[in-house]
Amino acid sequence: MKPHPNNFCGGNFQDWLEVYLTNKCNGSCSWCVDKNGWSPKEKAPVAELAKAIIDAPQKKVILLGGEPTLYPDLKKLIQTISKEKEVYLTTNGGKLSPNYVKENLVGLTGLNVSIHSYWAAENEAITGIYLHLFHFSS
Repeated sequence: MKPHPNNFCGGNFQDWLEVYLTNKCNGSCSWCVDKNGWSPKEKAPVAELAKAIIDAPQKKVILLGGEPTLYPDLKKLIQTISKEKEVYLTTNGGKLSPNYVKENLVGLTGLNVSIHSYWAAENEAITGIYLHLFHFSS
């Protein structure tokens, strides 16, 4: 099957800005590429980071980590840049309670959650993360 041209897998990266917010993580995935890999040493204040993101030519931004929900200024960053860009976030889902989402992720265009098993207990055994989203109610 051929990937959809608007999907990352379709090679449509030219209009995406990947922003690595933190190397901290609350998970324990054995395959993690960030455990012993490269991570930036410089840390920009949130206002400076937001300006750099807004000034970048890409129209879509994906916030990454480590675990980006551990970035202390995430709410402020999303609120600032979502006025100018489409903002996506990739997370392990560990902090995604209904209240956390309502209080901190307003303005996101999309949310990617890394789930490694359909079964809550098995996913937790694999990642070390309890996923509240398995327990969301409408």
